[in-house]
Amino acid sequence: MRKIRNIKGQGMTEYIIIVAIVAIAAVAAFKMFGHRIRTSLFKTGTQLETEVTGEDGINNTDDGSE
Repeated sequence: MRKIRNIKGQGMTEYIIIVAIVAIAAVAAFKMFGHRIRTSLFKTGTQLETEVTGEDGINNTDDGSE
């Protein structure tokens, strides 16, 4: 009975270690590439907004409404 409990505890410990390693890697990647990702997303959002609203910033629709 005690051996089964030790095996379950070992599995949980391994899972926690893997989750911690993935979390540390994600934080490190965000610190390394966060500014680039943020800048890229901002540029993409600006381009998308320009395409949707038109270059003058006014919503251009063909139905005559504004």
